[in-house]
Amino acid sequence: MKYILLSTALIFSYFASAGVNSLWSEDTAIIVIQGPDTDSAKLYDLLNVDETKTDNPNIFTKSLSFENESSEIVFDLNCRQSKVASTTSCTLNIFDGDNSYLKKSKRFALVRVFSGAMDELFSSFKNENGLVELFRSEENQLSISLEYDHDGNPKLFRIAYRDSGLTV
Repeated sequence: MKYILLSTALIFSYFASAGVNSLWSEDTAIIVIQGPDTDSAKLYDLLNVDETKTDNPNIFTKSLSFENESSEIVFDLNCRQSKVASTTSCTLNIFDGDNSYLKKSKRFALVRVFSGAMDELFSSFKNENGLVELFRSEENQLSISLEYDHDGNPKLFRIAYRDSGLTV
């Protein structure tokens, strides 16, 4: 746990004034969302999961981790928000596997979930208006979207990221 907190702190300090940036290894894309725009605050508010207090009573966290049917972690999303400083930062880790595709050379990551705990995954995000695209970063690099079948049942959950921006 200390390693995760330390690496998260280093990543946040590295991208202190950034909007959406990424770090890559062979099997993981680490996407950091923070900075002067409102992307991280929108993402924090979009998460329909319990808010947790930290050791600091002014800092709260929201976290979401998703495992596929093979018990592989597909992605995890961790956000921190300071109520005093009005700052928010999020880290999205996407792991290469059955439900994800990473192209390090093109700085592109894609998560597609078709089956499994779809209802649980869909309910982890606020979607009162039945939107297909829940989130798109201001610089058009990160998108989170849902698709429903003709009966209104969950069909596809998708996260897409590209350093150079996504095509619409």
